[in-house]
Amino acid sequence: MNNQTKNILVPFDFSEEAMFGLNMARQWSEMVGAKVNMVHFVLPDDVVKDQHPKYAIMDITDPQRQKQIEHVAAQKLIELKKMLDEHIGLGAQGEVIVLQSGLSDAFEQFMQQTEIDLIISGTSSSRNIAEFFTGNNSEQMLRDADIPVLVVSSDQALAFDNILLATDLSQAVPSRLFDFAKYFQSKGAELHVMNAMTTELMEEKDVATKMDELVRHAGIEKYSPHLIAADDELEGVLKSVSEVDPDLILMKTHERSDLENVIFGSLTEKVIRQTAKPVLVQPMPAS
Repeated sequence: MNNQTKNILVPFDFSEEAMFGLNMARQWSEMVGAKVNMVHFVLPDDVVKDQHPKYAIMDITDPQRQKQIEHVAAQKLIELKKMLDEHIGLGAQGEVIVLQSGLSDAFEQFMQQTEIDLIISGTSSSRNIAEFFTGNNSEQMLRDADIPVLVVSSDQALAFDNILLATDLSQAVPSRLFDFAKYFQSKGAELHVMNAMTTELMEEKDVATKMDELVRHAGIEKYSPHLIAADDELEGVLKSVSEVDPDLILMKTHERSDLENVIFGSLTEKVIRQTAKPVLVQPMPAS
């Protein structure tokens, strides 16, 4: 795993939550020798808000408006590089992108032009779910990214005592999550694998057998199984978190339609909102 994580991306909006992600990225980069990259997106509407009404120009094509945007972008780039120098050191890279379209489109284009292996993002459950790279941006990234995303909701140290891998056993857990699990085990972590038994369609012994087959097929010999009876998957995951007190939660998430996400949100998003534990997520294509 240490050879697979070479470039870390930290979306940064200069908030307290963003600092959670940056501090975790520093620790992660020191652990695996990865390079840290930061990106900040400038929304033209925000530039208008920062201007005195007398000087605010709404037409984005106006030359004076363009100068305002370019000035703000240049200032943000200076601030971004200062943060990198102070918290990461030489060799890190920062980029400021002025949005010409929606945030999702800009993020997708940026990712196509870079070679990022892991996104680390600070978040806060108190922010609006609809926000992207400002506030609770992590949920939107989980929907748009196809690489692992580590979500951090507080300023905490990277630790390896207990790792919790949540699985529904209905599909193979992404191999990338198993790679992370094995790496953490090599660092001394105890791996806990959980499944929320929400129906009586399978007996506990059958669930245990299926879990063991899945985990051992991934090349993991030593782990602690946790079969949790619960009314739903969220309750099962939260019960496991309470019992294990993990340093890190590993989960997968599936692509869903925008309407599904707005109305329901994914299980992973709900876990992120309801626990202070770091959650490392592997997005998966819609089935």
